[in-house]
Amino acid sequence: TATYKRYGTYDDNGQRITAATVEEGQEAFRELQAALAEGKAVVVAYPVAVVWTAVTDFVPGPKDKYTEADHAAVVTQVDMKRGIVYVNDSSMTNKGKNVGQGKALPIGVFMSGWQAADYEMTIVAAKTPDAAAPGVRVA
Repeated sequence: TATYKRYGTYDDNGQRITAATVEEGQEAFRELQAALAEGKAVVVAYPVAVVWTAVTDFVPGPKDKYTEADHAAVVTQVDMKRGIVYVNDSSMTNKGKNVGQGKALPIGVFMSGWQAADYEMTIVAAKTPDAAAPGVRVA
């Protein structure tokens, strides 16, 4: 089961009317942490120009955006004691090598990037076997 959510206000065509607030960002961050604690997967959106420039040698080009999400990553863990959000970002490179698996992002960098996407996230829960379905055995 997947649940999509973003904050801010949008019209019927998906055009932003108002951006997400700081309070909504805090709510989204708590929701993200709760989903991870429940063993769910969380996919977030962010602009690479914000996130990658802070943690890699990525240099944005003239078409890169700072205020709109153009990329997605899977959040795997939040470490509040260290102030780190861990992501799997399959496209992230540094010095020509892929560095996106288990990448540690400072919370401030993560939140700045995620804010550009109005804290957009998709929360995915594992599919559970339907005990009533014929031929399905539940262990």
